[in-house]
Amino acid sequence: GLAFVRRACPRRVCAESLGGHATAASLASARRFGANVLRLPCPDAWSLLRGQLVQPFFVFQTLCVCLWCLDEYWGYALFTGLSLLGFEWTVAYGQVRRVRQLREAAGRGDDG
Repeated sequence: GLAFVRRACPRRVCAESLGGHATAASLASARRFGANVLRLPCPDAWSLLRGQLVQPFFVFQTLCVCLWCLDEYWGYALFTGLSLLGFEWTVAYGQVRRVRQLREAAGRGDDG
């Protein structure tokens, strides 16, 4: 079988390797590569909803609702259409809520 070989690493060497960069090296890296920042833009729920309403499957469902309205199923069709809109709204709002939670977990809040 496979054997795991443990390599010897003196504690002093391991402890020194965890120290990070010196201040000068850190500043030089920041100038060269830029700030180490992850920006999560918080999307608007309305823009997400507009994007979802033009998806092919939703358009197909909307056309089916229109056909049902023409064929004496207008009560069922209206209920289904409102249900579809409600579902799409909850999906869009859920995405906004998850992005806000990620931003709060990162300690950034709503400031950008």
